[in-house]
Amino acid sequence: MDLRSLEVDIAPAQSEELTALIAFKDPRRHGRADTRWLARYLAENPRAGLDAASFVVGCLSALGGRDHAAALGTLRIVATRT
Repeated sequence: MDLRSLEVDIAPAQSEELTALIAFKDPRRHGRADTRWLARYLAENPRAGLDAASFVVGCLSALGGRDHAAALGTLRIVATRT
């Protein structure tokens, strides 16, 4: 069985934590995890526009880097405003 094909339902509050962990532990998967997080954010926030999406992309891109803590803190706030 291919574990990548399994669908796992993760609460929004946990999804940014998992994305942040992937940024540190498996940088090759970081982009895909970010894309999934962004897609979920946009699906759950249909009124979010380009400004909000750009802001979220900036935070996601910072995960795993020098501004990791600030980006993760911001994503935690963004996730609670759904």
